[in-house]
Formats: sequence, structure tokens, C-alpha cells
Amino acid sequence: LNITSGSIISRTKKELKINGYIKTHKLQIGKTHSSVWEPTEKAYKLVSLTKPKWESKGGYLHQFIAHHLKTIGIKDGYHVEVEYLLDNGKAVDLLLNNDNKIIFIEIATSYPLEKEISNVIKDFSSSLIANQLIIAVQDGKMKTKLEKLILSDKRIDSNQDKIRVILAGNLINQKKINL
Repeated sequence: LNITSGSIISRTKKELKINGYIKTHKLQIGKTHSSVWEPTEKAYKLVSLTKPKWESKGGYLHQFIAHHLKTIGIKDGYHVEVEYLLDNGKAVDLLLNNDNKIIFIEIATSYPLEKEISNVIKDFSSSLIANQLIIAVQDGKMKTKLEKLILSDKRIDSNQDKIRVILAGNLINQKKINL
């Protein structure tokens, strides 16, 4: 909205939520959180716009993250595919590739996190082998828990050095995939 005053942003957000125009989601960036505003159907009707179709599956925050990471990946010189279907039938949230690197990105915005371990195992059991698997998480609590789950699972020991769990907000904020 191009509002720079913190108090005006806070009041605006509160009014929009009360009147049913937005839902808000928290996305951690460093030690702080950013508020991601999800327009409701009522908001789209108010401004006479059609709700956009997203390329990725999942809820709004998952789609928001996927959209921004795709844009950043393209700016970083990667060819990016959303919901790329591996030969084992598993879809990767984002596939980034260039002449010398293949990166899988999984986006974790909901629990249980054990499903992410299943995703990691499936991601590394296809014929397309990633040089790096990034799991972009919503917040620090998820990051810590997922890192512990990854370290404790013997099924992924051989790929530990390829896996990075990163705050999605940090990736979006830094505008770089390769950190």
C-alpha cells in the first residue's frame, strides 16, 4: 500500500481484518516477523478484480513463497519450474536449474513436519539428482524442529550435506537463492 508509517499500517491492517478484507500470515525474517496479507473474496469483489491463479499447490502462504522464490530464481539466472513432477511421481515445489546446478526447493508452512522428511526421501530417490535441496520454512520454530528431524533420520544420512533449512522470509528478503 506504500504506507511508511507503522501506526497507519497497524490501523489499516486492523480495519481490513475486522471488515473481512484480509487474512494475515506471519513470515519470519531474521529475528522479526513480516505480516503477509491475503486478500479475501470480499476484497477482490470490492476492487472488481478476479482472484489470481497460483502455479503452486498449498495454502496462500505456500503459494506466496513459491511465487517470490520463482521470481528470485529467474533473476538469479535459473530456469524455474513450479510443482515439477519427478519420475517417481513426487512433485517438487520448485525446481531451479542452470548449466551446472540443480536445486530443489520444498516449502514448509504447516505441521506435521515429518511429512517433510518423507518429501526429502522421495526427492533424493528419483533419477534427477539435486545438487542442493533447500527447505524454506515459515519460522524459526519450524527450522529448529526440522533440522533435528533431518539430523536424526538415518535414511537421509548420505544426502545431509546437500540439505539446507532456511527461513523463507530470509530468502525472499535477501533476493538470492544461493546464499
